[in-house]
Amino acid sequence: MAQRPPPAGERAAPSPSARPTRRGRPIAPLTPRRLIRRVLAGLLAGCALLGIEKSGLLDPLMQKLAPQQLDWNNDYAVVEHLRARLVADRLVSVPGKCLLFIINGNDPPNAARFRVMEKPTDGCPAAKGTLPQLMTVRVNRPARQAEVDAGTPSQFRPLP
Repeated sequence: MAQRPPPAGERAAPSPSARPTRRGRPIAPLTPRRLIRRVLAGLLAGCALLGIEKSGLLDPLMQKLAPQQLDWNNDYAVVEHLRARLVADRLVSVPGKCLLFIINGNDPPNAARFRVMEKPTDGCPAAKGTLPQLMTVRVNRPARQAEVDAGTPSQFRPLP
């Protein structure tokens, strides 16, 4: 039996196979209300991510989710790694932004010593005009290991 055309003024319903589907269910049209919901959800997610980043929780979270291989020959990368480790392992009682690393330039290239000092800047507990040394860190680049003498000068132990 042949289908007859719809009466004037009425639209024919599209055939079920012509409708777009998602996993077998028809996709609902995007109404202004749904559009506003999606935009607000995106803004809320962006604000939440910005808040996490500003609170300082994003870097440790990213290190746990996607750890990066440390380049032990890059002094900047080693310093940032040591800064995070010293604060995380509670070997220092000051925030990471208050740590100053001084590299001994007379050491051989495969081993280096870093003097860890406390900066006397705003927000750091060190007195103005002082630069107290907190510890020394020895880095064995080929073995990819670091040793600290925190609390026991000149007696190094592996960084936990």
